[in-house]
Amino acid sequence: MRGRERQYVAQRGEFEMKSTPKLLTILLAVSIALALAPTSANAGISAPGWGGNHTFYIGEYSETIKFTTSLIAIRPEITQDMPSPTGIVGVNSGLVDIIFRGTALPGTPGPYTVTLRDPGDNVSENFTMIIAPGPQAIVQPDITKTVSDAPFQLTPYSTNGDGDTISGVDTPTFIYGGGNPAVATINVFGNVTIIGPGSAIFTIDSFATSSYLAAPQKVVNITVNKADPTISANNDTAVLGVAKAVTATLAGAYLAGADSITFTATSGAVSVPVTAAANGSFSFLLSAADINTLGLGPHTFTISQTSTAGNVATNNNAVTNASFTLVVNAVPTYALSIQSGVGGSITTGTSSNYVAGTTINIAANANSGYTFSRWTTTNGGTFANANSANTTFTMPGNATTITASFVQAVRPPSTPPKTGDGFPLWQLLAMMGMCLIGLGFLGYKMRRQRRA
Repeated sequence: MRGRERQYVAQRGEFEMKSTPKLLTILLAVSIALALAPTSANAGISAPGWGGNHTFYIGEYSETIKFTTSLIAIRPEITQDMPSPTGIVGVNSGLVDIIFRGTALPGTPGPYTVTLRDPGDNVSENFTMIIAPGPQAIVQPDITKTVSDAPFQLTPYSTNGDGDTISGVDTPTFIYGGGNPAVATINVFGNVTIIGPGSAIFTIDSFATSSYLAAPQKVVNITVNKADPTISANNDTAVLGVAKAVTATLAGAYLAGADSITFTATSGAVSVPVTAAANGSFSFLLSAADINTLGLGPHTFTISQTSTAGNVATNNNAVTNASFTLVVNAVPTYALSIQSGVGGSITTGTSSNYVAGTTINIAANANSGYTFSRWTTTNGGTFANANSANTTFTMPGNATTITASFVQAVRPPSTPPKTGDGFPLWQLLAMMGMCLIGLGFLGYKMRRQRRA
């Protein structure tokens, strides 16, 4: 027992109790019978008898009985499973303390007999303790939640009169009730479901156990607050004349069904509305015209709530304004070098800085004895037709060099002139010579035959 002490003083033939009640009360009916044997005048327990009703508590760890004696040798004897005392702990002018410590008093109601005996003089005093179930108290703090919180469970427990938690076989069973259907409900297992902002009252009761009475009903107050949503957006950059999507984040809102919150992002003459229907990231678009209206440099935007739909106002506090900075930069340009390979020259197109995505007209001309081959690039970009000497090139988002390539023309082999039906002249002359030779030989032969 913590800091608890029962004091019983045997003086002037009556039993006086001094106590400070803390725990559940147990009725102690004390009935004492004095048994004296022949002793010397200064021996034994001096009080002729004890009587009266006194209080004991289930679960106590310390009980002190004080009585007057002429001997230090008095030894208490305990029956019927009472916890053993530590013995005599002090003597002061014949006042002796006997302390029951180290084991709880029994948890089962019923009578228990305690005997105090002086074995030397055969002197004893008996009294009977009747222990009844003690009280219990239910512990469950009041609760504060937000409408967006998830379901949860109450976690009550009971304590005895010393404030110690009751456990083991005496752990009580709790009965739950109350609630507010517009705010929070509770089931038989103590599970709580949040419905909406406001307040509700839950009740908790407990059954009695063999050692403890039923506890007084515990009233638990629950307060459900509105959600407290926030809006935020990170600082960002944009390019003059180019549309920009800005990302914002809604957090902590309680939105259900058709609920939504409409915001306006404003900076100077630019104002863009955007609606969020759920927590998380969402985007609003600043058009190219909006960016041009802003102009170069940093611009501070304020995001403010302008309207709500559904039950947003019922379940949520208004969103506090947020701000972010958007820096508008000039359009970046990248270097383009246009070159010609051996055997030709560039006739259209200028090496310069261009904005990514710009379409540039290019053309190349082959020198005599060469023909155009193709266009090539060192670092990206797109040709409309890389195999055409006259085409276009789309600038990438980085510097690059494009080159027109040429190849030498191939000459066909020379052939002798043809005449007539296509025979070369030399072949024709050769054939005529052969004919003449043949005719001459034939004439010679015919003249010889005539002479003969």
